[in-house]
Amino acid sequence: MTSTLEKWEEMLRSVHFNNLSDISEQIKEVLKAQHQSTYEEWEQKSFNENHLFSACVRAFTRFAKPIKCTLLHIAIFSDRLDIVKYLIADKNADVDARGSDDDTALHLAAMFG
Repeated sequence: MTSTLEKWEEMLRSVHFNNLSDISEQIKEVLKAQHQSTYEEWEQKSFNENHLFSACVRAFTRFAKPIKCTLLHIAIFSDRLDIVKYLIADKNADVDARGSDDDTALHLAAMFG
């Protein structure tokens, strides 16, 4: 099942960075509760942080454009710098991983600031 980036953003708002809990575990819990099929898809990929998730972008039209992107891409879209830093520093997320639009996380950071 494909979720919109807005839905991902809403899910990531429930994730809180602190030294006592693993952000990845929080994301897993939220996905399992709110998007079982996405959770199972990620589980089949051993919860790899570089897994390409299906998402839809509602950019400048009323139509959703389906894309594939990593958690790092989604964290950048969602303006979650804490999660971006965590994924890069603690989980070695691939900053050069390309989504289906051929954009890397750095491309997105430059576009969306």
